[in-house]
Amino acid sequence: LQNGLPPSQFKPSINNLFRVLRDPLCQPLPSQANSFQGRAFVIADATNASASFQFLRVVRENRLATIVGQAAGGNLQGINGDSYALLNLPNSRFEIVIPLYFQAPRTPQPDATVIPDHLIKPSVDDIAAGIDTELNYILKSREQVLPQYLCGAALR
Repeated sequence: LQNGLPPSQFKPSINNLFRVLRDPLCQPLPSQANSFQGRAFVIADATNASASFQFLRVVRENRLATIVGQAAGGNLQGINGDSYALLNLPNSRFEIVIPLYFQAPRTPQPDATVIPDHLIKPSVDDIAAGIDTELNYILKSREQVLPQYLCGAALR
């Protein structure tokens, strides 16, 4: 706010905090003529926190892709991030990270995370053998999805 955010884009909230009403830097992009029109998949698990959790939430809310895997590692009620205070405890040499920023949704949300459209949990044996259970599920269940559109997939 001190750097010149116009008053029309924020309002006072509780405890001397402010609520940003619209982020001027995050405007929708127009569709392109050559945009991908096929079926997209996103693999998720508990490591999806912070920005990747926000990405999964947007994918789910806008039905942009089919989510496969396990529950994400964030919470629909909001996330901490952006700025942190570090507390160093000299005797134990522990460092505690204290988030100073909390991003909450505009409307109340359940105490829950993003659950995939298709829950796939690799077994210990699959992990030990290097089997990508989620990718195998996608490849077996896909309908008219060309392999080159599966980002990051090493297809043999």
